[in-house]
Amino acid sequence: MKTSWNFTKLFKHFALVFALGVETAYASIYDVTIDTSPIQSTAGFMAFDLIDGDGLINNSITISNFSSDAALITEAVTGDVIGALNPGPMVIGDGDFFNEMLQEVTFGTFVNFRLETTGNGPFGPTPDSFAFFLLDSGFFPYPTNDPLGTDALMVLDIDNAQPVPQVFVSASASANVSLVPLPGAIVLLMSGLVALAGVARKSAGRH
Repeated sequence: MKTSWNFTKLFKHFALVFALGVETAYASIYDVTIDTSPIQSTAGFMAFDLIDGDGLINNSITISNFSSDAALITEAVTGDVIGALNPGPMVIGDGDFFNEMLQEVTFGTFVNFRLETTGNGPFGPTPDSFAFFLLDSGFFPYPTNDPLGTDALMVLDIDNAQPVPQVFVSASASANVSLVPLPGAIVLLMSGLVALAGVARKSAGRH
């Protein structure tokens, strides 16, 4: 009975440490899929923007696994941007107030990419904020129901340790975002459970 109680207590302690470690040590990762069929074959731009809302150099957005049947033409970079969409990864930092990668394209039917964000505080009323836009050939964003009126298709405010993207509705494109499980967290959990099992066996052998 004593061994069982000690094992239960140890397991609860590990679970707490694991939960806190995942929250503070890992970024959030999302797979983004965008259907651009309504604007297929038209010229335009994709804009990946990161605004430094908190005035600190403490967060970044990484874009990787980019795939699309769009024709990529030229790109223009403003501020703290390293790399490119193809080949990736592309990292947008918050070294300047406004940081952007503007990719000129002829749209196809889809755009897919993986988005990884840090989640570093402090978290105040004006957090760092990432936004993704689809623009027409005149640099005007395709309308969405973004409540701020910027016509972003997707916004991610880094206002907590695990920020979640907001996706908006547009007649010109539709976006879906899915959370990617963190492999490191899974490995940590499994190794911890194995260690706990070993402790339980040794404790049982002594009683």
